[in-house]
Amino acid sequence: GFFLRSSMTGGTLLLAFLFAAQYCWVGRAECENACSGHGRCTLYDMCLCYRNWQANDCSERVCEFAPAFIDTPKGDLDSSDSVEGPDTTVVEDSIVYPLGTSEQFPQMTNSDFGILTQSAHEYAECSNAGICNRTSGVCDCFEGFVGAACQRMTCPGHPVECSGHGTCQTLERIASMDHRSTYQLWSKKSIQGCVCDKGYFGGDCSLRPCKYGLDPLYLDDISTYQIPSFFLTVLTTSDYYDFTDRLSQAEAGYYRLKVYDAYGQSYLTSYIQAGATCDEVLLALENTRIIPPGKTTCFEMTFQDKNPLTKNSAWRIKYDALYQYYFTGIKEYEIDSRPAIDAFGYQNSGAENKSTDALLSGKLYFMQFFGNVGNFQQPEINTHTFDGMQSSLQSRNGKVVARTWTNGMQGFTHDYFTDRCEGVKTQVKQDDGEGFLWGKMFSAENLALCVGQGDVTKRGTKFEPYLVKLVRSQADVRDGGIMAAIYYDEDTNFIAGAGERGVAEDGKRGAWRLLNPVYSLDNENALYDVFASHGTLRVTDTRAGAAFSFGANLIHTYNISYDQEGKSYDGDITCDKYVTGPGQSTAKFACLDKNDFFLLLNPYNGPDNPPFLNLYTAKSVRRLDTAKVLGTVQEFDQVESNPAADSSGVLTSRYLITSDLHVNWASTAVGPSVFHIYKFVPNGTFTYEYISQCSNRGVCNNFEGTCECFFGYAGEACQDQNTVLA
Repeated sequence: GFFLRSSMTGGTLLLAFLFAAQYCWVGRAECENACSGHGRCTLYDMCLCYRNWQANDCSERVCEFAPAFIDTPKGDLDSSDSVEGPDTTVVEDSIVYPLGTSEQFPQMTNSDFGILTQSAHEYAECSNAGICNRTSGVCDCFEGFVGAACQRMTCPGHPVECSGHGTCQTLERIASMDHRSTYQLWSKKSIQGCVCDKGYFGGDCSLRPCKYGLDPLYLDDISTYQIPSFFLTVLTTSDYYDFTDRLSQAEAGYYRLKVYDAYGQSYLTSYIQAGATCDEVLLALENTRIIPPGKTTCFEMTFQDKNPLTKNSAWRIKYDALYQYYFTGIKEYEIDSRPAIDAFGYQNSGAENKSTDALLSGKLYFMQFFGNVGNFQQPEINTHTFDGMQSSLQSRNGKVVARTWTNGMQGFTHDYFTDRCEGVKTQVKQDDGEGFLWGKMFSAENLALCVGQGDVTKRGTKFEPYLVKLVRSQADVRDGGIMAAIYYDEDTNFIAGAGERGVAEDGKRGAWRLLNPVYSLDNENALYDVFASHGTLRVTDTRAGAAFSFGANLIHTYNISYDQEGKSYDGDITCDKYVTGPGQSTAKFACLDKNDFFLLLNPYNGPDNPPFLNLYTAKSVRRLDTAKVLGTVQEFDQVESNPAADSSGVLTSRYLITSDLHVNWASTAVGPSVFHIYKFVPNGTFTYEYISQCSNRGVCNNFEGTCECFFGYAGEACQDQNTVLA
């Protein structure tokens, strides 16, 4: 009633009041839901959300980000009716993308906005492996992904991860567990896999391998197989036997042997007293249940205060005497003492004065594992207590030298030398320390036809020789043969003798030369059959030298071209160099990766090479950082003159190869020498797996781990041929 009775003047005031009220409402705008309490209301009714909140009213949560498993386009974010490429940045200053983003695939940049080539996996909400719950801000991950940002893959398995027979580990951890290898790609902490317990395998560790056996049809009047045979030493640099455990009430020192089954599971023996007899060592081994009772032979020698570098020492005589058993004990033969030089000499004894040769005392064992044929891993000597904190074997007045190694009798599951060279029987001739193939029954042309697969012009070089196996004629099936690297040397002065055909058949100079000085097992009249591999044996890089010590499984590479003008090289022989840089042509050199086969050879002076070749496997190839290199640059004689670093730091980089076997030689065994890494690639056509699950004579039931043998074969590994069952 008041407004109807108001005067004209009052009506004017009312209109003014309403106008003022409307004006005030516009000036104090209200945001939707008051920004839900998670943001600040600004002009134009727009909420400025606090961190990790989004939507018009700031009511929705932003989930965690992590590198995307798969990059996906985001669509038309700026409503421009087009989806721009990665070169166009849109929606800058947005809540989720303050610096903007791209609509198609991401443009990968670093923190300085430098473009990263060959890169992907941009940060994405829930790693693009889940859907964000906007209410809770928690990622609902797709099946197989876990984590606050769905940033990890789960491991398979039922009813639990890895089926209860393994552990779930990241790729970074799996690499580290494998001989300290490294894995630094984007997925190092994102992708996980099962590390199965020994005796299980498969992606979910649900499968079981079957027992291994020797194919009963493999052996004939030609084929032979290797018996894993290893040397073990427990020695001291003291001049008498003074081993102790170094406890307060000191007793005799003890050690344990670590052996492995066919599946890689390790087993430790009980403690063995230093100076134990062969029978005591064998008893400890057989109690592990990995070494079958009565299937291992052991020979032992005891030494006291002997100098292995003296050519005619009693040490050499005793050391060489073991080799008469090496090839089935047919005859004694003499072997050069150099395999013992660095093993028992000053290089590995720890003697500070290298000008004085160490005198050693202790035991040397030689063991042949007839019951563990195949790829039987090298035994290891453990000189620590069960907790690993204290030494159980020390010397009162010297340093302990505990080593294991093999001389070519490492045992294999595959025969890489299946092609017997027909019509080729050879003898081995030593001429001024160099080894040559020769003999009245030897034909250089026939050997060229065999190793060259019909092409007599392919005769190899010292940088790309042929790897063959020499097996004594009329050998025992357990002989196994010895490997030799051979090539045809057209410039040699070697003359085999009247009526003998070591030289080329056209009368010209030249002969088949051995890179390694294979010594005749009986005498120079012993005959050998030649088995070709037809694989590739090639030097990795002539600029990379190899430095290694006897009885160790670490091989360093270093730059031998550092003083050549215009050269810049860091000793890298890995295959990565052909990805990250131009490197040298792979047609000329080989490169080494994990699990590749390799040999250690000096192509410039044959007598410097080991007489027995081991085929090593690279368990890891990694680059050492500068600090480690500077700390070990004086470790090897031949690299003492190699500068620790130049202005660019190139020469400070060295690479370290971890081998499956301990080296049976030393790069300084006969003085400063230049050794190279030779990579061997077998020829699959001429390779036969003669030791396998179910012996190639049955089918493995991997769910139960048992063999289902073919008719006519029996045994846990189908290793027995039985005509009654046929």
